[in-house]
Amino acid sequence: MVKCHDNVDDVLNAVFAALADPTRRKVLQTLEQGSLSVGQLAEPHGMSLPGFMKHLRVLETAGLVTRAKDGRVVNLALLPEPMQEAAMWLSRYEKFWSDRLDALGRYLYQQEELNPPMENSKNSKNSEDSQDGQGSQGSQGSEASSPQERPSVNVTRHYKASPEKSGGPGPTPQALARWFGPDPESVVSVADLDVRVGGRYHIRFGAPGGEVHDVSGVYQVVMPSEKLVFSWAWKSTPERVSQVSVMLRPWDGGCELTFVHEKFFDQAAR
Repeated sequence: MVKCHDNVDDVLNAVFAALADPTRRKVLQTLEQGSLSVGQLAEPHGMSLPGFMKHLRVLETAGLVTRAKDGRVVNLALLPEPMQEAAMWLSRYEKFWSDRLDALGRYLYQQEELNPPMENSKNSKNSEDSQDGQGSQGSQGSEASSPQERPSVNVTRHYKASPEKSGGPGPTPQALARWFGPDPESVVSVADLDVRVGGRYHIRFGAPGGEVHDVSGVYQVVMPSEKLVFSWAWKSTPERVSQVSVMLRPWDGGCELTFVHEKFFDQAAR
């Protein structure tokens, strides 16, 4: 689980709220080139100055920009520290999901070995590629977005299994319990899944050090073998609802899984 101390929590709350708006993200990207006056920053946005000033106040409250007066001109400059804190937080989420999707790959490979298809797929010659413990083949990718962008974690995996075997409309409770805990200390003790639009899920699993973590949410989009979208909220912080999207498509005899976790600290994810 990604945990934060209270003071870090306050920083992340303010930073992610500020980054939820595209105008504010654009201001931060512009300030990467150096400090600018309020008028220079406002000019490309085509809105009233009072409206634009509200955006600047949100950025200041989040500690993302600082202002200084030069005579009658007010200049703003970027403050990197809160952004760095947000980037570190996202990178921990990226590792959390990468570990689990790699474990899914190992689980799928084991299932393929136990239940081989009647005919060899055109990728059978690549089976050695799946024995590296990743259970995938071809390119892999995972990254946490730049905090100046809309914050998200993006992971891509290529699996030898078909989209239907890799998830179908969603994992079964029995299968999820096998791979969601990628190490012996992360045993899944609860996996209740009602995979339908409006249905709920509830997962409880262990973590190193003996901690027990609890997460639940609601399925928002269910497209069998294609797409799954659901909300995500830890039991310890139920007011912080984010959104997870899983997209599957055929890829070279197997499937490509694209995973996106986004809308952190975002009302729109509820």
